[in-house]
Amino acid sequence: MAIFFWDTQGVILVEFLSTLGSYIDTLKRLRAKILRVKPDMDIGNVLLLHDNALPHKSIRTRETIALFGWTTLPHPAYPPGLASSDYHLFGPMKQVVVVVVVVVIAVVELVVVVVVVIAVVVLVVVVLVVVVVVVVVVVVVVLVVIVVVVVVVGGVNWLKDS
Repeated sequence: MAIFFWDTQGVILVEFLSTLGSYIDTLKRLRAKILRVKPDMDIGNVLLLHDNALPHKSIRTRETIALFGWTTLPHPAYPPGLASSDYHLFGPMKQVVVVVVVVVIAVVELVVVVVVVIAVVVLVVVVLVVVVVVVVVVVVVVLVVIVVVVVVVGGVNWLKDS
């Protein structure tokens, strides 16, 4: 699970976690990062809005939040659709996704052009090879005919001379 912590200026911390202990550790890392990157911020004036998952509402988590002097905002048990905090996260993520999609489309178009060019080159080479083979076959047939004519005409003349 990914957890994003942000304020009005942007994302402060992104964490990936799966257990209660790691959520408390995440809160400790968040506090340390706030102290490091926002030294003028009142560290006791942090508002947390998280869902009602077990790691978020456990006694140990609530004790840690109280120890830091932070406030947890109420969150409905089952919100309809997205949580209100998600709108602040998905706006910037949508912009990144649009850029990625545009880049992917450009790359796909480039690959298609390269594949078409390669296919045309291969087709031209195949046509040239076929033409060369046909020319060689025609030349061989003409030479065989010439040899046959020479042998037959030479043989007829040889018979006349005997």
